[in-house]
Amino acid sequence: MYYGAPVPPPPQPAYYPPPPPPAPRRGGPRSLLCFLFKIVAVIIIVLGAATLVLWLIFRPDAPRAYADSAALSRFDLGGNSGGGGNLLQYNLTVNIRLQNPNKFGISYDYAEAQAFYDGDRFGFDPLQPFYLGAKSDARFTATFAGSAVVEDGDARRTYGRENGEGFYYVRVRVYSDLSFKVKVFRLRDYRSKITCVLRLRAPPAGGNANATAAMTTLGTSVQTFGPDEGANIFRGHWCGIAWDWALGTTHGRGTLGSNFAKRHAQVKLGPLGKAGTQRPHAKTPILLGLTHFSTADATIHLRLRCPPAPHKIDHLDQPYYGPPIPPDTPPMAITAVPPPRRDAYALLCRAFRALTLVLIALGVVALVLWLVYQPSSLRARVDSARLTRFDLTDGDTRLAYNLTVGVSIRNPNRKQAVMYRRLEAVALYGGERFGYADLPRMRQPRKSTAEVTPGFHGEGAVVSGDAAALFRREKMEGFFGIGVRLHMRVRLKVIVVDSVEYRPDVDCYIRVPDPGNATAMAQGFTPTQCHVDDFS
Repeated sequence: MYYGAPVPPPPQPAYYPPPPPPAPRRGGPRSLLCFLFKIVAVIIIVLGAATLVLWLIFRPDAPRAYADSAALSRFDLGGNSGGGGNLLQYNLTVNIRLQNPNKFGISYDYAEAQAFYDGDRFGFDPLQPFYLGAKSDARFTATFAGSAVVEDGDARRTYGRENGEGFYYVRVRVYSDLSFKVKVFRLRDYRSKITCVLRLRAPPAGGNANATAAMTTLGTSVQTFGPDEGANIFRGHWCGIAWDWALGTTHGRGTLGSNFAKRHAQVKLGPLGKAGTQRPHAKTPILLGLTHFSTADATIHLRLRCPPAPHKIDHLDQPYYGPPIPPDTPPMAITAVPPPRRDAYALLCRAFRALTLVLIALGVVALVLWLVYQPSSLRARVDSARLTRFDLTDGDTRLAYNLTVGVSIRNPNRKQAVMYRRLEAVALYGGERFGYADLPRMRQPRKSTAEVTPGFHGEGAVVSGDAAALFRREKMEGFFGIGVRLHMRVRLKVIVVDSVEYRPDVDCYIRVPDPGNATAMAQGFTPTQCHVDDFS
């Protein structure tokens, strides 16, 4: 039975209130937006994965091009071999072969060939659209015949040097717009450029013989303690602490009296048989008396008592009749508020709502700006046209021409300037192209008119039988119906913002008097309005 001081109960754990239950999900517009966001996200992921797989399977390889042969029958600059003039007369034919390595066909919807000498363009030949089958070849011929003005002094010096060497380096480029169909998908608006550098032998003097040109193809430890040697070990359990006490061997066969016991009893018992040593926090036993003494084996029996150790009771096995033990007041428990649970769907819904608001705002701003700065279409008119030569030669198969056309382009917009990134003119007769002129880039301010004067001259354009018949009929009438088309790539500039690139075409149909018909020349040329595509 225990009559000691009251034993306090063990400390109580801190109290934490249970977390509040999660808020129920609400329906309504928010749930609808979340549902729409998930649907849109799934559709985008599926379409993106399908597009990636199809592209990896059917991604196209670039076609290969080869210049198989080339014939240069005339290439005179200024009518002499020294290159002192500025008029280049040429006649060049190049046979080009295309090879399609893909498993699908390619449609060349538009193609044109251009010839360059020393960086200056001198020849143009429109090509007929064609189809290049899967794993197949296609051949076409580019013919350049006529004359061109060479104003670059470097080009004239290059001509003189290469004429002395006996070879000319001519660059031929083929620009094309193509499309291809893969299964049920048809892809358009692809552009291709083929560049061939040819090393052509100089033609003989006179320039009428055909020659096949040489071609350059371009491609954790536990430590255990043992007893001391030569010592008798006494082991006991003292106050829950293991003690080892050893006395050395006898000092002799003499009598050991009380002085020996008293003297040796004052020695503090230590662990592991080490006198004078003690484990940390261990209590020293108290000597009560000597109970046994033997001189035979120097054995001493001592009565020892361990001092009390309060609050070191492991358990109570007796009933308690003391006063009631008041419970200890637990320390003030800090109720930790758990962080709010973040729902991934809620975050996605918020992001979707924010993105929707941003898109709506951008759409409203774009609509307002478009209504305020909506551009008007350009206006074009042919003010003048002068035809000094327009005859059929070489058995009515080639056309010799010299035509100059003055076209005025009007920008009616009050807030947009027009930046002409590319401007080129093409002349057509009987639906067939026979002339080409490249015009410089320019900037047209607001509410202004720009004048462009493309010139077409040459003598080697090939015409078909229908075009020859049309020529003979209009020759008798005294007026030739010629089509002039301007291809443009423009951007609109509003304050400091540039628009996307537009490609409006200008189509003009003019009737030019025959220079050999006096009656038609007396009537003169009538200015003609042109059709211009909208900005779209």
